[in-house]
Amino acid sequence: MPTKMVYQNYRATLAPKKIWVVPETSHAMAYYEYPKTYEQRVGTFFRSWLK
Repeated sequence: MPTKMVYQNYRATLAPKKIWVVPETSHAMAYYEYPKTYEQRVGTFFRSWLK
């Protein structure tokens, strides 16, 4: 997905959200290339919104 689409989708979404654009990483590969950071970020997000 082109990065510009990420920003368009982010602005259009009204639900709780966080954005993390990982440079030099292919679509959906952040988990595999940065697993600890991914787990920390996603875990923090879920803990704050899924109560």
